[in-house]
Order: sequence, then C-alpha cells, then structure tokens
Amino acid sequence: MLRFFFHRYSPMVRLMELIGFAGIVFVSWQFFAGRLSILESIFLILILIGYLFLRFCTMRRWYKAVSRSHGIGLQFEKAMVPSGYILAVMMWLFVILKSPAILAIVAFLLAVIAHVNIILLALHFKDRDKTPVNSFSMTH
Repeated sequence: MLRFFFHRYSPMVRLMELIGFAGIVFVSWQFFAGRLSILESIFLILILIGYLFLRFCTMRRWYKAVSRSHGIGLQFEKAMVPSGYILAVMMWLFVILKSPAILAIVAFLLAVIAHVNIILLALHFKDRDKTPVNSFSMTH
C-alpha cells in the first residue's frame, strides 16, 4: 500500500502532481485576472520557479550512458513525490481558504527541496571522476 502512495512511478504520485499543477494553473489564472494581492503574486511566482526547476531536474538526463533514473536523476525523481503532494494539497487549500500564508508555506517547502537539488547539482558538476554511474553496485 505504501508503494501505491509513495513510489515515484505510482499513478497516485503522478495524479497528485497533476492535481497540484492544475492548482498552480488555476491560481495563475486568478493572478492574470488581477484577483491576487502583491504578496500572493510574489509567492505564486516563487512557487512556479521552484516547481519548474524541480521538474527540469527530473526530466533532464544527467548521464549519457544510462536512463534518467540513475545517480542524481534518481534523487530528483524521488524529490517529486513530496513536491506533488505539497502542491496538490496546499494549492487547493489556498483556493478554498485564500490565505497568503498557505502560498508562503508552499514556496518555503519547494525552496527546501530545490535547495537539496542545487546541492546535488553542485556536487555533480564538481565531480571530475568519469566512473560510470553505479559501477560499484550490483545494478548497472
């Protein structure tokens, strides 16, 4: 049952990310309609930047010889699990309650996850070792 809710390829995780993205689109529509305050607009922009950065990290192939699910790519895929749930729950909670504090919480949580991705990327680009990914483990 945990695999259904928390595995990175689970339909539930993908559905939650889709629901969260729909929430972002809906709130963005309110932004363009002029229904958000300046503070809410700033948080929405930060959320969009954070989500797009996390999605970019997940979609890019970081090692040419293997699929995206190896090395740091695996960690980026795993980071999308909490991101999807955060977006799904909090964005629609914002639609219902209309509190800028909710957007602030989402922006903060996505910033924490993005910060971990930035650290992984910094270490990835700093590493000059050409050893293939997973060469010392049993999974190649």
